[in-house]
Amino acid sequence: RENSSLLNLSFSLEPQYPEEGENHTLFGSFSELFSKDAYLNCAFSIGLNIPFYCGGKKKYQREISLAPERIARENLLSSQRSVHHNLEVLFQRMRNLEEKAEFLRDSIQMGKTKIEYEKRQCEIGESTHFELQNVEFDLEARSNELWVARADLILVILDVYMSAGKDLESLIEELVK
Repeated sequence: RENSSLLNLSFSLEPQYPEEGENHTLFGSFSELFSKDAYLNCAFSIGLNIPFYCGGKKKYQREISLAPERIARENLLSSQRSVHHNLEVLFQRMRNLEEKAEFLRDSIQMGKTKIEYEKRQCEIGESTHFELQNVEFDLEARSNELWVARADLILVILDVYMSAGKDLESLIEELVK
């Protein structure tokens, strides 16, 4: 392995013979080994190789292994921020549409009162049918605007449900229960 520790052990025996001996056959050298001038030269060595600095490789490898987790966490946070922002926009739009619908309901109520007033004015001759008809068209336009605002409000509510992970079918099932 590249960063692993190594332990080397070695042991050697080397017979040393007297200089005047001439018989160095296997058994002759063995018998000369026991003479008074002969001896064994022993060598023992230990080698230990421990890398104490890997040049930052382990840190780099750890960073690489943590990168997908960090990327996933950042993507999750980004998605959460995006969903949060989208929900804020949807709720603001929903509040605006509710206020618009409330304003249009009040306007329609005032328009009905104005129609009654214009009818009375027409009966006594102080207003014309044309003016009455304009007030009725204005009331009809506001009624249509109210329906459009309500439809938009329903669509925004559906968008909120979709952002929460629900679909139209599950919403209908909840409403039917």
